[in-house]
Amino acid sequence: MAATLRQHTRRGTDRHQSHASPDGAEAFDSRILSEQGATFEHTFETAGTYDYFCTLHKGLNMVGRIVVGEPGGPAGGSMPPDGEVPESQTIVDQGAVSYSDFSG
Repeated sequence: MAATLRQHTRRGTDRHQSHASPDGAEAFDSRILSEQGATFEHTFETAGTYDYFCTLHKGLNMVGRIVVGEPGGPAGGSMPPDGEVPESQTIVDQGAVSYSDFSG
């Protein structure tokens, strides 16, 4: 199973990188995307749960979780630094989850 993440920068500067991923999966790092309209793509070849964060904004809780296929535990820690993410099964059940759906 393969799934592709495509990130588009509308404004500002972002750099997303994986924090935890399934055993044997390739980590990803978008590098700094600073130009409006810049893009980054990563194809996930391994099913499971991937946690990521924005290197530049993790202190503002800019974190996320991607589930490819069926949920599976990440290889490393379950939460990225400085933020919360929804349960993997919730993402699969709903397709996408807003921050307000799982945060206090």
